[in-house]
Amino acid sequence: MLIGERETFGIEFAIADTPLDEAQRKWVYGRLAFWVAGEQVGKLDAGASLRDAAAALAGLLRNKGNRAAPELMALAKEEVLATIDAALHLNGERVDATQPRLDRFARLLGVPPGCDAFDGWVAVLVEDATKARYIWQQRTNAGAPVHEVTLAPGEFDRALAAFVERVRHYPAR
Repeated sequence: MLIGERETFGIEFAIADTPLDEAQRKWVYGRLAFWVAGEQVGKLDAGASLRDAAAALAGLLRNKGNRAAPELMALAKEEVLATIDAALHLNGERVDATQPRLDRFARLLGVPPGCDAFDGWVAVLVEDATKARYIWQQRTNAGAPVHEVTLAPGEFDRALAAFVERVRHYPAR
């Protein structure tokens, strides 16, 4: 199933039809990846708990309306990604020393941390009143290019919200 658009931003997922025992059924196993500007972001072939993924994506939704970063909107896509990446990694610094940077930039994450389907990918979303810049890179390939697409305001959040609702209401019988 695809929520959204492959050409701009969409979420493709499939719920596993493998019979599960009662204990496994509540996790809603399946596959998940984003489609951004016609390119797959994430590992659609990897199995995942879609309930865990929905919870992680709901975490990204909490940042709705709070992704404005005027200082980043004018930067090149590589600079945006490098700035946020540096801010979110400790690089030997004490956690309390980096907390202001973490608070400032974690709201801009475009893939959920700790979600297996997105291991090896990094993405950010920076918005203003007229557009959203979704910037991503596959980190498992050395020297992989940084990509960017311009989304309509709210497009990312609408797709995430629809996915979260679909998985939350999946029958767990």
